Amino acid sequence: MKGKNILIAFYGILVFILVFYKSYVSSFTHDESYSFLFYRNDAFLDLLSFKSCYTNNHILNSIFIKFINNYVGNEEWMLRFPNVLLFGVYLLYLFKLLKPFKWWIFAGGFVILSTNLLFVDLFSLARGYGLSMGFMVMGIYYGLQFLKCNKLKYLYIFHLAFLLAILSSFTLIIVYVSAFAAMHILLHYHTYTTTGKLKLIDSIKINAIPLLFNVIVLYEPLRRVLTRSSLGFGGKNGFFQDTVFHLLLHSFNEKTAESYGLIISYVIFTLIMIALILLLSYHFYKKNSFINENKIFIFFQMTFIFTCTSIILAHLILGVDYPVARFSAFLIPIFLFTLIGGIQYVSFFKNKFIPSSIMTVWVVFTITMFVKKVTLNATMEWRFDMHTKNMLETLDKKRNNKQVNLGINWLFEPTINFYRITKDYNWLNEVDRDGIDENHNFYYIFEEGKEELVYPVTEIKTFKETNTILYKKL
Repeated sequence: MKGKNILIAFYGILVFILVFYKSYVSSFTHDESYSFLFYRNDAFLDLLSFKSCYTNNHILNSIFIKFINNYVGNEEWMLRFPNVLLFGVYLLYLFKLLKPFKWWIFAGGFVILSTNLLFVDLFSLARGYGLSMGFMVMGIYYGLQFLKCNKLKYLYIFHLAFLLAILSSFTLIIVYVSAFAAMHILLHYHTYTTTGKLKLIDSIKINAIPLLFNVIVLYEPLRRVLTRSSLGFGGKNGFFQDTVFHLLLHSFNEKTAESYGLIISYVIFTLIMIALILLLSYHFYKKNSFINENKIFIFFQMTFIFTCTSIILAHLILGVDYPVARFSAFLIPIFLFTLIGGIQYVSFFKNKFIPSSIMTVWVVFTITMFVKKVTLNATMEWRFDMHTKNMLETLDKKRNNKQVNLGINWLFEPTINFYRITKDYNWLNEVDRDGIDENHNFYYIFEEGKEELVYPVTEIKTFKETNTILYKKL
């Protein structure tokens, strides 16, 4: 068994190296550059208090960017390293959470939860998504350890980990509340079934200090985001059309789906949710040993159900957009853990062929889709910045020692200005989002926008993967 565990750990190291390599070779992206340009000069306390209250500001990531830029350097991989490091934390706690499962489920689950296209993207970027998921999985592990051992140190680490997760991405407050509720329902269920008492006062006492600390730290940034921010960057169509759609796509390493496939997926998702609720209700009603013997599976079930319910309520009550695409990434580990726990549950039945076959097909499909679609020099949502760094290197060679006034599509503005600062491109004037005009002597635009060029130009280079072209004005 020890040798098998080493094999799984080796697989995790390979995926970690892949994420680090991607963080090293890929061009900086629009949102990373925006964070660098607009938050690196803010004071640490201003960042922590969310003084510049912009929904897409991931506080902890901005603090890391400021610190690394001031004291380490501003190479892309340096600014991204906290996220890469948290991928290592994510993998470590995946290993710990899955270890109690049957070995073949442990191994298959680890592959599924680590070999994910969206995760490889997000953990290789200097943004808050990877940080938040790393701290989230860490917090969930220590919440389960508290249920198992009832030691206060695990409870305090649970609260601290989720505090860091929320500071990385505000959306994680939903998971914090959901996981906290699930943990204490299971705790009181165990206490009640063994002693006949609930001991609510004891729970209040042990949580008072860490909860108060978290409230003090989070009060000002959350107050500002609720009163001054639009709570946007998500979907407005509906929970299924927005959140479930992207959750299912990214959980299985897909990027698009046919309409009939989506309908089938929605039906399956709904059936899974109904089955989870019925399973929980049945065992809580029966008050049997299943709840106490399967706390990991039950914990993830409850956390997932509570989180989905909270997302819907937050939209209805506060007008918060439904999380989509990368904003819904935090749901993927909880959802996948729930499905993997379901396979573990079914594996205890007499017929073990079905769950083992499902896991085998799932693992093979995950690896196949990952190998087929993974890209190390671009990200799914910011693919347009794939060649921004290369374009600037080409421009430097073709400018003939002239000062460059570059006209661009607005999407490229943050990343070009990032490289202008970090690479000391003094020959390049600061670019803006005002479009192109006759005052520019070079242009970098999408191919579809070349009709806007009413000035005589010559093409320098075409970047096929992004459908972008670098022009020189004649």
